[in-house]
Amino acid sequence: MIKTNNISDTVAIHGTLPNSEKLQGEVSPAHSVMALASLELLDLQQAVLGENLEMTMEGIGLSLGARLKDQKAAQTEERNQRRLQLLVKMVAQLSDSAGTLLQQNIPLDIDIALLTSKLHQGDLSVGQQVLLLATLVANGKENPLRRRRLMQLLGSVLENEGWEIELFGLLELGTTGSRSLGAIKQLFQQSIYQSELSITEWFERISRWPQRQQRVRVLMRAMAFDLSCQPPPKYGERLAATLNQLRRLLMFLCLEDHCHDIGRACGIEGDVVLREVLAVVGQPWLFENWLQPRLEMILGSDANAQQKFIRRFYELFKLMPVECFNDQDQQIQILSILLAM
Repeated sequence: MIKTNNISDTVAIHGTLPNSEKLQGEVSPAHSVMALASLELLDLQQAVLGENLEMTMEGIGLSLGARLKDQKAAQTEERNQRRLQLLVKMVAQLSDSAGTLLQQNIPLDIDIALLTSKLHQGDLSVGQQVLLLATLVANGKENPLRRRRLMQLLGSVLENEGWEIELFGLLELGTTGSRSLGAIKQLFQQSIYQSELSITEWFERISRWPQRQQRVRVLMRAMAFDLSCQPPPKYGERLAATLNQLRRLLMFLCLEDHCHDIGRACGIEGDVVLREVLAVVGQPWLFENWLQPRLEMILGSDANAQQKFIRRFYELFKLMPVECFNDQDQQIQILSILLAM
C-alpha cells in the first residue's frame, strides 16, 4: 500500500517523484510545464530581438551609406557646376585670343549636331575643345536651350583627366608647344592626390622640362583653378595640398634664379649650376673626392675659378630652405665639405 501523504510531501519538495516511487502513467507537475514553456518563450523572444537588432543595424548601415553617397554626389555636382561657371567666365575674358588658338573657322552659331560631329573627328585637342565650347557657351546667353546643350557637351569633355593642363598649356604655349604636356599632367595629378614625391625628385623632374618657366606657370594656373572649383567641405583639404605644391614651385623658381646668377658670375650656364645643386642634394653623404672632379669638368683646372664657384655654391646652400634637403644634418654636412674645400 502506498502512502499518498508521503507522495504529496515528496512532490511538494522536489517537484518530481523519486525513481523508486514513480507511478505508472505519471504526469509532470504543472509548474514544470510552465518552466519549460517560459524557456521556449524566452528563446523565441531572444531570437526575435536578435533578428530585429540585426535588421535595425543593417538598416542604419544602409541609411548611413546612402546618405554619405548622396552627400558625396551633391558635393561633386556642386564642384562641377562651379567649375563650369568659372571656366566660362575665364574664357569669356579671353575671347580675342580664342579664335587664333583654335585655328578653326567655326561660327558662333554652329549647329549642335555639326559641332558634336566635329568634336568626335579628333581634329581638336582636349584643350581646344574646352576653349571652343566655353567660348560658345559664353556667347549663347540669349538662347537658354542651346546654352544648356553646350554646357552638357562641355561637361563631358571635362571628364578627360588632365584637361586643365591641356587648356592652360594651350593658353600659355600655343598649339605647337602644348602637344607634349604628359610630364606636367603627371606632376599635376600627383599634386592633387598628395603623392609622396621627394622634393629633390620633384625638382629634378621640373629641371628637365623644355620651356621650363612657361610650363611651371601652366602647372601653377592649373592648380589654382582646381582649388577655386572646390566646394567648401573639400576646400580646406585641397588648400593644404595646393599650398604645399605652390611652395615647392616657388622654391624651385628661386633656386633657378640663384643658379643663373652664379652661372653669369662664373661664366657658365645657369642650368649647369642647377644640375650640380640637385646632384649634391641627391647624395646621401657628400665627399670632397666626389665633388672635386665634377668642378674640374665644369670649370677646368683654374684654381681661382674653382674657389670663386665654391664660395658662391656655399652661400647658395646656406640660403636654401631646410625643406630642400633630407634633413638639417645633410645641409650642415654639405656646408662643412664646401667650407673645407
